[in-house]
Amino acid sequence: MTLNTLAAANPQASFVGIDFNADSIAKARATADQSGLKNVVYYEKSFSDLDPEDFAKFSFISMQGAYSWLSEEAIASVIRFLNAALVPGGMFYVEFLLLPAMASAEPVARLVRELSANVEGGSLARVEYALDKLKILEKDGDVHFFKHHPIARKVVTNWQKDRKINSTMTAIVAHANLSGSWAPKYVTGVAEELSAAGLKRAGSTMLPLNDLELSLMPDHLALLTGIDDPLLVELLLDYIQHRTTRMDVFVKAPGPEPAAARKFLVEKIHFVSRHPAAEVHLVVDVPGRGKVSLDGPVYHALLQAFEGSGARLCDLLGDGEFLQIPDDVVIQAAARIVASDTVLPCLRAPVQVEKINDNELLSVNNPYNRLLLERLTDDMCPVALASPVTGGGGITLPLLDALLLKLWADEGSGEVVSRAYKILQTSSASVWVDKQYILASKVTWGMLCSTLLGLQRRRVHNLARLGIVDVG
Repeated sequence: MTLNTLAAANPQASFVGIDFNADSIAKARATADQSGLKNVVYYEKSFSDLDPEDFAKFSFISMQGAYSWLSEEAIASVIRFLNAALVPGGMFYVEFLLLPAMASAEPVARLVRELSANVEGGSLARVEYALDKLKILEKDGDVHFFKHHPIARKVVTNWQKDRKINSTMTAIVAHANLSGSWAPKYVTGVAEELSAAGLKRAGSTMLPLNDLELSLMPDHLALLTGIDDPLLVELLLDYIQHRTTRMDVFVKAPGPEPAAARKFLVEKIHFVSRHPAAEVHLVVDVPGRGKVSLDGPVYHALLQAFEGSGARLCDLLGDGEFLQIPDDVVIQAAARIVASDTVLPCLRAPVQVEKINDNELLSVNNPYNRLLLERLTDDMCPVALASPVTGGGGITLPLLDALLLKLWADEGSGEVVSRAYKILQTSSASVWVDKQYILASKVTWGMLCSTLLGLQRRRVHNLARLGIVDVG
């Protein structure tokens, strides 16, 4: 879904998806074909089968939910491919399970494999059997392993919680744990492996973690004094913060170019606020630390500048309002505001939209977004809609918002709550409402009215600004 969304948002670019899971590839191809995407192709291959000569060079390669489950042979194949297929200065994004925090979770994966080894049936039946046994162990207060290893207990607890509400959870556990190659890694180990492909770590897609003043308490920040090796700093952070996952970006030689990155951020990115400045209380949720408030004149001035049609930093840095604030301070403040998720960084200027009336007609012109909304009553899940303005991986709408938007675009806003309520009453899906999952049939009229109000007041206006819906 991510690749199709990126392809729909960026018709000028070409995309390739690779997976050895035949079902995943078939679904991705079907969605691309049905929505008319001509700039994405899919290959049913394992990494060891990849020949760089079969592909054009890539500017970006990403790997999500795979690296920590690959055998040494498969990792060697990935590194060979990266070395041959990624252009100089190209980026590799990789998500991997992290040591030391996940050290106690490896025995859980081992136990899943051992418990299910002789169970008849396919992988799903094997995992269901193992999860039932683990549930008994996790509930038993006298199991000393779980007493002494809370991360391991949390893994099992989350599996049990998620499989009640997510029909695909068993398949996810099977994918992650039946492989004998399950291996969390230290950041220094991953960096050493990837250096064989000429790659050097550049940063994290978990944006607050790129800002040490945000991600660390002052006492911990002082520990880094005198340490010049950036990888050693990252390793210390993993011990201090005890995070279980990394989502890092590596850059092919000649490596990161801070001056070019700064120029791109300042001149190319349009910063677009999600909310009026007067309604925003800036808080950054920092992994491993918690919530950090941002306050001060530079933040307030930037929020006001990012309202409405948004702004580029190059247009502000020459403005008299910011003359008394050093450029570096303004750029850092803008990055922190983006990390708070109150502002979207966009590749293009937002669409100019007047105030939207509750009875305005809406249309969804992008065929890919239309297809996702058309499938909604069958799939009953959140959707990520492609935005030509952000150019990113999609604007995610919770199920209730997406359903109301679909019905509004299909037949107008009249009686939209009544129509949505009837659909939900006949569904067995689960819906995320008020920070919890409930059955769709338990969604109340009031919940739908509240969701519609949010759409009318803010969300539809933002979707129009991002080029996802058209008004009138």
